[in-house]
Amino acid sequence: MRGMAAIVALMVMLLTSSSSAAAAPGAIAVMPFRNLSGNADLDWLKLGIAETLMADLQKDGSRPVVERTEIDRALAELALQASQGSDDGLAARAGKLVGAETVVVGGYQASGLGKAITLRLTARFVSVQTGVVTDTAKVDGAVADVFALQDQIVARLLKKPARAPRPKARAPEKRAEAFRVYALSLSTSSQAEQVKYLKEAVALDPDFVYASDDLAALESRLRRYRKDAAVLQDQASQQLVAQAFDVTIDPQQRVTALMTALPTYSSSRRWQTLRSLTTSLLAREDLPRTAAIDTREFVSYFRFLSLLMLKETDLALQAGEAHLKTHPIGSYSGSVDSQLQGLIGERQRRADAVAGIPAALKEIDDDEAELMAKAKLPENLRERQRLFEFRRCSVVYQGKDYDDAVRRCEAFARAWPDDEPQHLARLGRYFAGMSHAEQGRFDEARVIMNNLADEDASWARSMAIPTFITMWPVN
Repeated sequence: MRGMAAIVALMVMLLTSSSSAAAAPGAIAVMPFRNLSGNADLDWLKLGIAETLMADLQKDGSRPVVERTEIDRALAELALQASQGSDDGLAARAGKLVGAETVVVGGYQASGLGKAITLRLTARFVSVQTGVVTDTAKVDGAVADVFALQDQIVARLLKKPARAPRPKARAPEKRAEAFRVYALSLSTSSQAEQVKYLKEAVALDPDFVYASDDLAALESRLRRYRKDAAVLQDQASQQLVAQAFDVTIDPQQRVTALMTALPTYSSSRRWQTLRSLTTSLLAREDLPRTAAIDTREFVSYFRFLSLLMLKETDLALQAGEAHLKTHPIGSYSGSVDSQLQGLIGERQRRADAVAGIPAALKEIDDDEAELMAKAKLPENLRERQRLFEFRRCSVVYQGKDYDDAVRRCEAFARAWPDDEPQHLARLGRYFAGMSHAEQGRFDEARVIMNNLADEDASWARSMAIPTFITMWPVN
């Protein structure tokens, strides 16, 4: 028992010293709120209220706020010690572990049914140093107005006037459901589930800034993780390629290394690297092989695939035809033939669409001439001119003339930048970015799309921009 007590004491000492040293003076820690109503259906508010309250305090910026992960760690440590005592006392001890100066301890009660549910939030502000309650707050309102209630608590805690009233939600009836789904994202450790819940919350209530902010931050972290993983995958693939050409290694091991390396480049979307590598491999006479595996066919297939993914259509057609000619009954001939048929069909559809563009543009010119002749006021003239220019950009993009779409749509976005709430300039930039990608200019496309995502993450998600970016080559 003494040994266990010593270990617990050591853990507390380490946690206290490391967390306290990292915390800034005046730091605030917000504990999970307690459900005082006895209604288990409202348990999701425990984390939801605490998390959004922390976000409000962080946005204010006047005092540091302890991260939820640090609070969870401190609460787990106190549970390990089987701590007993009042809520305020335990909160003060947890606050000391994370280096906070003030701890927020709160609860909520709900009354009513269905859409008529009202909420009472109570909060106590406890001094970590003394364990004494320094102030209290109690506010009442509808569940849909929970953020306005939080604003009052934040104002009391920071001793500031309450912020100006927030804009009314476009769909107040969905606010509570969006909040509930958002709270689910806080209670799961699965990143896939977090993304799913956050996207669902934003879809339910586009004005739910807590969900949209968390989703943007999570997507940013996931992009960073994917980038780090790509570097590690690249290093592993380089080592495997080196093994494939090491003549001192058994041929079977060399073949296995090569057949592991190429799919690794593929799965990490390193298509440019894969194209260069497979081109150089096919030019060699000393490709490792075994009686059971035709390594040259394997490499040929991945060269064709890389050209296809890089939108190098002419070269992909040549590579696919050469593959079928050289390996007519190979393991990949069926897949290559199917993809070639799809590529040929897409080229024909694009040619047909491009052929229809001149007639569509003439129709727009005729409509513009007719309407401009009827325009009475200068502002009407300018507005109509803007809409006609956007139609031209859109028609050329939909007609798959991607070079002309880049030219027209980028020119439109430069000439008509201020068009809220229609987002026409934003759509013009989107069309230009997608047109760059269709032409295989992924670096240019990525710059445009990342800028759009930075400007309005919610709009970018509605246009599937993050999905497109994750599908494009990374080099």
